[in-house]
Amino acid sequence: PNRRTEDATITSPRIELGRLLSDSFNYVGSVYTSMLVFFAPSLFVSILIASALEDESDGVFFLLSLISYTCIIPFSSGASIFYVQRNLTQQGVTIADSMQRASEKFTQLVLATFLLWLILIPAFICLIIPGIYLSIRLCFIYYALMIENRGAIDALSRSWSLTKGYWGQIFLAFLMLGLVVALPAFILGAILGAIFGQFSPVISQ
Repeated sequence: PNRRTEDATITSPRIELGRLLSDSFNYVGSVYTSMLVFFAPSLFVSILIASALEDESDGVFFLLSLISYTCIIPFSSGASIFYVQRNLTQQGVTIADSMQRASEKFTQLVLATFLLWLILIPAFICLIIPGIYLSIRLCFIYYALMIENRGAIDALSRSWSLTKGYWGQIFLAFLMLGLVVALPAFILGAILGAIFGQFSPVISQ
């Protein structure tokens, strides 16, 4: 915060959404290929989950989903966060180093995930708005775990502290990023769906 005079109000620096989006694409470009390695297991498990759902294998679907959301995704997220932060700050770290770090924090990552579920699921079930509000306030829990080396419970309070006074700006940033990512994906999916839809009768014959 900036203190100009004794009577001046304390103002928080604002997040410039356009610059944030531009910087994000520029920064991620240098580590994009490596990021694919971190999330390859999640993609593979997602394919298995979709296959189990299609085959109506409820037991397999539930087990794979549980493993994915409680173990694989938290691990991949933690490793990628550590990798990106270390590379963007020019501290030099390898993919193996990042996975090793995530392995060391694995228990805390899983615990943090369960804590998020305990908080967010009831909030979304009761009312959507409290769920969205809490999601933004707790969105930096993995960052606090991996970058600041905090425990799961401490990371919750740290994320709450980091987002204080910035909820609206962070929400708009996520919304903009979601539109930028989701809209092209939706258009591409519609085009591919139309193309495969035309060929499906021929293939079935």
